Amino acid sequence: MGQKDLAQKLLEDHPDVFADIFNVLLFQGEQIICADELEKTANESQYKADTSNLHEERRDLLKLWIKGKNKALLGIENQMDVDNHMPIRIIGYDGASYRSQLLKGWKGNHCPVITLVLYYGDKSWNTPFSLAEELPELKNLHGSDYQFHVFHIPNLTDEQIQSSRAIFGLSQNFLPLKGEVRNIAAAEKRYGM
Repeated sequence: MGQKDLAQKLLEDHPDVFADIFNVLLFQGEQIICADELEKTANESQYKADTSNLHEERRDLLKLWIKGKNKALLGIENQMDVDNHMPIRIIGYDGASYRSQLLKGWKGNHCPVITLVLYYGDKSWNTPFSLAEELPELKNLHGSDYQFHVFHIPNLTDEQIQSSRAIFGLSQNFLPLKGEVRNIAAAEKRYGM
């Protein structure tokens, strides 16, 4: 894990930053998620893809959001490069979160899993945003599609950036700047985190 990736995760893991990212990007600035409604949860899962090896996958961030009787698992994935197989990766992460709900006996209290991909790359995200885009034959076979949200941080609007101290911090501190990357300490100091 690179220094930049770790710094992004440390900043985004702050409950107020995490809530702010979802509120600005998913809910157009409406304050739907509050920091005190978020709980840490395991972000690792194991699977067996062959006969002998157990594999572990770890999503960048995952939090349980509880608001009254409603709840959801909210995930963030950071990407520096375009990933042609992102739909399948997201399905794996989200599927593991749904499976975890079954195994932990949430008994009728299952909740949605929502994952945001924060993309920091230079180029536009020019690869699939859904499983059907990655596997076009899926529609011909009447298979189920799976879509996910990608937000290209360098291309956010000024309004999105200015409405959110978290997004402003991410865009100012984790995009390449003259070949350098600013660090988490600078972000925490600057934004009072």
